Amino acid sequence: IRLGSVEPGICDAALLDAMEAHQNVCRHVHLSLQSAADRVLARMNRPYKIGQVAAFCSDAVRRLGPRLALGADVICGFPGETEEDFSATRSFLGGVRFPASNDGSRTADFSFSHLHAFPYSERPGTLAAGFPRQLAKDVRSARAHKLADVIRTKRTAFAKSFVGKTVEVIVEDTKTGRGWTDEYLPCEPVVGDPQRKSLIRVFVTKVKGDTLFGRPCK
Repeated sequence: IRLGSVEPGICDAALLDAMEAHQNVCRHVHLSLQSAADRVLARMNRPYKIGQVAAFCSDAVRRLGPRLALGADVICGFPGETEEDFSATRSFLGGVRFPASNDGSRTADFSFSHLHAFPYSERPGTLAAGFPRQLAKDVRSARAHKLADVIRTKRTAFAKSFVGKTVEVIVEDTKTGRGWTDEYLPCEPVVGDPQRKSLIRVFVTKVKGDTLFGRPCK
């Protein structure tokens, strides 16, 4: 079972309880984050602050282990988003530690491995379309590309961390054996003839980009 986008502020310890208790739930959490700047989140009418998200992510990694894949959806260039706001989002996704408690006694320790970054797009009839300080479209697009570059590097590093380890893969392409790991990384066994939708275990021998390659385990 792989979860789709999860709303921050709704996901909590109960979700982690379920993931710990059921091994058939993939070690993959994709958050509908949208921004890591509290001021922007408030303008979006989001019911959470970035400190809450940081605390959840830190607890998720602590409880589910470093193999947990964290992903996020982000909107770049929301009306009124400043360079400071954008920098806060880039730093958050890049792995800068954030306070995970109000008194600063605990810091959040986690890292994102994948990202969907979208330039903000006006929708007629929405409140945001009428907000002042609409950003130029080229600025929105440039910010989305910058975030994608940040995550591309981190995703490659995340993939490399599986070399020498065994992963479970659900097969999608019977010709190549290509499929997806528990942690939502593409994987291609070097040998074997697996059936589509079958689950196989693969010992990872190398990585190219974010794709794992290896040999099926008996």
